[in-house]
Amino acid sequence: MNAIASDSGNPGALYEKYATSLNLTLSQLSSAQLAKVFEGGVSGAGDSGSGSNAPANDPAVDQPLIDLINGGGPPGQLKNALVAASPLSEAVLTQFAGAGASLPAGIVMGVLIENAPLPDSVYQQVVGGSTSLNSGQIDTITAAQGE
Repeated sequence: MNAIASDSGNPGALYEKYATSLNLTLSQLSSAQLAKVFEGGVSGAGDSGSGSNAPANDPAVDQPLIDLINGGGPPGQLKNALVAASPLSEAVLTQFAGAGASLPAGIVMGVLIENAPLPDSVYQQVVGGSTSLNSGQIDTITAAQGE
């Protein structure tokens, strides 16, 4: 049985497990690398779409975040973890936008605005209705895109 299946009855435990994994992943970065992440991205940022804030995909950083998104833990804790790890890669943002229909709109807005401008593919997911956002909230995302 995989870890997600064995913890599926306890979202808090699943969150703690992957938050710990994310913290361990972040702790493996050098001070200089962490500074780049928290000052607006790592080298390769912007490769995901015109004007995007997203860093290049990195499976070592992305997978714990994707697992956290898929884990179904408390939405507020998910938002806090994703905002703390921002800017998020296109892979993580794509997964988050796909799960956005089952999340409260405020949670979705918080993460997307923190990562604006979004990669084009993620922005298209959002305006295409894959999230719980209403038209006014989508207009706010569009304004954050600089369009």
